[in-house]
Amino acid sequence: SASFKRYHLDHHRYLGGDGIDVDIPTEFEGWFFCTRFRKFIWIILQPLFYAIRPLCINPKPIGHLEIINLVVQLAFNAALYYLWGAKPMVYMLAGSMLGMGLHPISGHFIAEHY
Repeated sequence: SASFKRYHLDHHRYLGGDGIDVDIPTEFEGWFFCTRFRKFIWIILQPLFYAIRPLCINPKPIGHLEIINLVVQLAFNAALYYLWGAKPMVYMLAGSMLGMGLHPISGHFIAEHY
């Protein structure tokens, strides 16, 4: 969430700015995902592109809060896996992928940003 805030503020400040607004799909995404099937794959994998694109287009230095955030997330996931196994991990990952990708409610997200 600490990283998201910095990138999201830039998104609204430089809306549509090439190389600054990381919500704009890359040139590769526009070129490669041009058929119906590939667009379907893009929608499924959209959460991954949304998470990785800022690191490729406009990387920012890692801050103190981001390190704390990473440590807390890793500790929580390790405890979850230790106590209940892989099922909750798969459930959370699948829920995130579905909720930000293929689920009909995520259509507003795609419509507002692409």
